[in-house]
Amino acid sequence: MDRRHAKIGQLVVERDFFSESLRSMSVARRRDLIEPAHHRLPISAQRRLLSISRSSYHYVHAPALETEETLPLVRMIDAAFLDMPRYGSRQMVRRLRCNGHDVGRRRVRSLMAKMGLSLI
Repeated sequence: MDRRHAKIGQLVVERDFFSESLRSMSVARRRDLIEPAHHRLPISAQRRLLSISRSSYHYVHAPALETEETLPLVRMIDAAFLDMPRYGSRQMVRRLRCNGHDVGRRRVRSLMAKMGLSLI
């Protein structure tokens, strides 16, 4: 029985040491330590041991403004805004749709906000 208590005490000390060293790591680094294919320790237990919330584990970074598919659209918005600085997102959508681009107002609004474009 004493050996079990000693083993439990040793495990507690190791766990405390492990958790202290984890706090200095970024969440991204701790997320990289998770092994989804581990057969004895499920992801939920690994997340708990690494102090990672479920949302932090599944978080996917939003794409950057300059992706290959948005770059032409950003350039067109920029050119149109230089031509007509009074255009808001609604007028900008109309202009882009007249030029053959299928784009929504909220997408244009968010791109304009990321670009720092605002009405005069």
